[in-house]
Amino acid sequence: MGTGSRKEYSQMPRQCTSSRACFLRQTGLQEGHAQKKSDISEKTKRLNELKLSMVSLKEAQESLKSKIADSPKKVEICKEKMKGTVQKLRNARQEVMEKTEVYRDSVECLPSCQLEVQLYQKKIQDLADNREKLSSTLKENLNLEDQIESDSSELKKLKTEENSLKRLLIVKKEKLATTRFRINKKQEDMKQYKQTVIEYGPDAGLGLRTHKESREAFKVKNSASSDYDVIILSGFFRLFVWDCNKVQDKRGAVCEQVTTITLEIQKIKSGVQQLKDSTKREKLKSQEIFVNLKSALEKYHEGIEATTKEYCSRIEEKTAELKKRMFRVPPSSA
Repeated sequence: MGTGSRKEYSQMPRQCTSSRACFLRQTGLQEGHAQKKSDISEKTKRLNELKLSMVSLKEAQESLKSKIADSPKKVEICKEKMKGTVQKLRNARQEVMEKTEVYRDSVECLPSCQLEVQLYQKKIQDLADNREKLSSTLKENLNLEDQIESDSSELKKLKTEENSLKRLLIVKKEKLATTRFRINKKQEDMKQYKQTVIEYGPDAGLGLRTHKESREAFKVKNSASSDYDVIILSGFFRLFVWDCNKVQDKRGAVCEQVTTITLEIQKIKSGVQQLKDSTKREKLKSQEIFVNLKSALEKYHEGIEATTKEYCSRIEEKTAELKKRMFRVPPSSA
């Protein structure tokens, strides 16, 4: 290759890049030219439309001018009507604005009213809960009163039983006293009889002779009838011992009955005392519960009345204020 061909070969990439740039530039210019053409066509179209609208407006203006020239009185009447309608529209707009303000105030008051309603609902729920508690406590109080009545009736029964046992004990004590008196009398009689028999012989105890005669007979028969006296005396002693044992057995049985009766009376007395104490405690407890319930119920009713009056007054004030705002007469604007 020669030097000329080498130079041409080295300049070929530069020529290619420049031709590509020219091509891109040419395409860009063509696109811009097409865009300009489309814009011009749109503007001409818009201009034609505006021209047509101008022509129509001119025609309308001409027709209106002819109408104005034909009847100026009608124009004045239309103007007056338009002024009246404008005034009415202004008044209506003012009224709408005022009602809007009233509604806005009522809407602003709505959350507070909702809170008050929620508070009322909560208070109603508290009232229902307290009513249930009160009914349960009243039922408990009635149960306690029934229990007190049953305990009092049982106490009366025990008192009557105690009185009957006391009467029975008195009768038993009287019988025991009479038996003791009889036993003592028999013992004294036996001692006296024994002494007379020992001193004066067996016939002295039969009451057939006087004391002096018995003494003389004893002196006469002392030596002859000593064996006979011993036999009779031993028989009398045996009879006396048998009577004493019998009386002692009866006395032991009576003492056992008396001790059992006294133990039963003591048990009944302790049971009665326990019942009295328990009834007293239950009565005091029920009285305390009743007093507490009464005071709590009175306070609760007073609180309900106070809150009801307060909220009724608030509701009346708010309803009156809302009525004033709703039915307020709008000022007539000139």
